[in-house]
Amino acid sequence: MEVDLLNQAIQLLEKANAGLEPELLRARDARDLLGLYARIEKLGAFGKVALARKVDDAAELARIAGTSIGKAKDTVATSKIMGQADDLNDALKQGDISLDQAAEIAKAEDSSLGASEELLETARTQPFHVLKDKARKMALEVEQHN
Repeated sequence: MEVDLLNQAIQLLEKANAGLEPELLRARDARDLLGLYARIEKLGAFGKVALARKVDDAAELARIAGTSIGKAKDTVATSKIMGQADDLNDALKQGDISLDQAAEIAKAEDSSLGASEELLETARTQPFHVLKDKARKMALEVEQHN
């Protein structure tokens, strides 16, 4: 079961954290490690979103994750949309996008089925604010059309 693998990953990450001394690193090496930590965070976000769909309780998610109830509600809402958007689900599962990116894409996907394909490309190549603006514009266009 995944629990053993996750416990091993946690132990390895704890060891990596114990040995992390950023002040001793060259800037290039620090950037490389930052990229690895960001990927770890993205991969962990997939598990959190996938399990949030099953638990379906924002208050419990907020308590467990140590986050605000608003952020937990967004995570639960994102999880429900991701259950119906395979490309979005796969991108988060592979660590290609962050939870924040997934939430923005999920909002647009909820308004306009199929929006995630274009927005995933934007998420992979553009800064977050560009993705957020594009996702909002897509949702507004659908609302105006309706």
